[in-house]
Amino acid sequence: MDKEGDFWVTRDSENGDIICRRPVMGDQSKALALLETIGGLADYRDKDRRLLTLASLATDAEVIMLDEYGSRMRRGGAAVQMVARYEAWMRNPDKERPDWAARLAESFGCSDKAIYEDVRAARLYAEDEGPALDATWYRQASHAADPKAAVALAHKVHEAGESITDFRKALGLPSACRERCTCGTCGNVHNKKEE
Repeated sequence: MDKEGDFWVTRDSENGDIICRRPVMGDQSKALALLETIGGLADYRDKDRRLLTLASLATDAEVIMLDEYGSRMRRGGAAVQMVARYEAWMRNPDKERPDWAARLAESFGCSDKAIYEDVRAARLYAEDEGPALDATWYRQASHAADPKAAVALAHKVHEAGESITDFRKALGLPSACRERCTCGTCGNVHNKKEE
């Protein structure tokens, strides 16, 4: 999916022919009404998978708007962005190409690392049959050697009332295992600088 003028254009990966062409900004009032509807949901991935379903029904322009809306939300916005980027990946005819994340990153105005992480995390989020966790838990689980087992561990850690930092430590992620110190000037706790 590439932006060409006022349109998002999807091309055949083999011959470059245009498969789909949609306006960048569709019916904004309809899109905003849809986004406002999901904005108040407490669980963004409930038994009906409402947000996943909504994203699949949105136009390409509305998916981009969904991502932008997520960036402005105070609570739950990370899950909204994660699902919007996942939906864009699902529609991407070039998703098998090595540069797929960089191409999507251009559409969303973020880094390809953010796209790659969100897509991996959203796949876990979509497949998780337990109660929905905050998007951060799925992002961390996506870095584990066995991401599905990590999601099961995330549920155990979360149900025990432990934090995302505890989960990161349980996974053995490097930044969670660094030594910490308290700053004498401001009193904040920081990771010790590696020498």
